[in-house]
Amino acid sequence: MGVESDDTDLLDYVENIRSLLKETKEEYAAGNADEALSLATKAYLDNYEFLESPIAQQNPELKDEIELMMREELRDMIKNGAPTSEVDAQVDAILVKMNDVAKIVPEFPFGALIAMTSILGVVIAITKIKGSKLIKK
Repeated sequence: MGVESDDTDLLDYVENIRSLLKETKEEYAAGNADEALSLATKAYLDNYEFLESPIAQQNPELKDEIELMMREELRDMIKNGAPTSEVDAQVDAILVKMNDVAKIVPEFPFGALIAMTSILGVVIAITKIKGSKLIKK
C-alpha cells in the first residue's frame, strides 16, 4: 500500500472538480439538467469539501467565494433552468478560481488534511448512527 503526498491528493481534488464542472457544462447544454445538477453536487460535496479547510487557512475569502459559487449559485442556476450561457459563465468563473487554488495547494499543511479527514469520519459515523436510530423507530 503506497502513500501519496498530501499535495498530490489535494491536487487530485482540484482536477476532479475541473473535470466534473466541465461535464456539468456539457450535460446542461445537452438538456440534461438532472445529470448536470448531480455532477455539480459531486464536484462540491465529494471534492471541494475536502479542500475547504486547507484553503481557509491560506485564503479564507477565496474559500468562501468558491463555496458560494459552487454550493449555492451554480446549483440554483441549474435547478431554476438558467440559460446555458449563464451556467457556462458560472462554471468558467469557478474554474478560474480553481486555478488560484491549484497555485496555493503546495502551501497546504499535511496536518490539516489529516484533521479534516478525521472530522469527516466522525461526522459520517454520527450520521449513520442517527440514521439507524431513526429507522428502528
